Amino acid sequence: MIAPHLLRATIDNGEQFSTQKETEYTTYPPIDGVPKKYWDMAIHGMYLVNHGAKGTARRAFQNMPYESAGKSGTAQVFGLAEGQKYNASELAEHLHDHALFTGFAPVKDPKVIVTFVLENGGGGSSNGAPVVRQIFDHVILGKKEEEPKAESKEEVIQP
Repeated sequence: MIAPHLLRATIDNGEQFSTQKETEYTTYPPIDGVPKKYWDMAIHGMYLVNHGAKGTARRAFQNMPYESAGKSGTAQVFGLAEGQKYNASELAEHLHDHALFTGFAPVKDPKVIVTFVLENGGGGSSNGAPVVRQIFDHVILGKKEEEPKAESKEEVIQP
């Protein structure tokens, strides 16, 4: 098991990045004492978050050529009084909930693990999961985010 670390830089395939230093990762032994059936249950639940019919992140992970697993979350910035309702549109932005999403892919042989936190970003499924999906696609498929298309300035002449 590799110790968690933060991403330092990215480069496109085939490009050189002379200032990038090879990172050495600390490895840890696997966790013992937890029966496999419990790991399988947790992984299956995380798979259903991304691919299940009622998964909270299913929209962000639909039509993938590989399987992923994830967990969405939303962290409140402040407590609500009893009977009080949360309404983001009535709050200052710094009081909006934090969006959280963590996941890994592919499920059977993980190559990438991401934990994403967006301060005051709202829901983890709606705002965190799409970003994690793009990171998964970039790492696994080498897929880049599409550039916005320039608007055409051609004139249309009506006959």
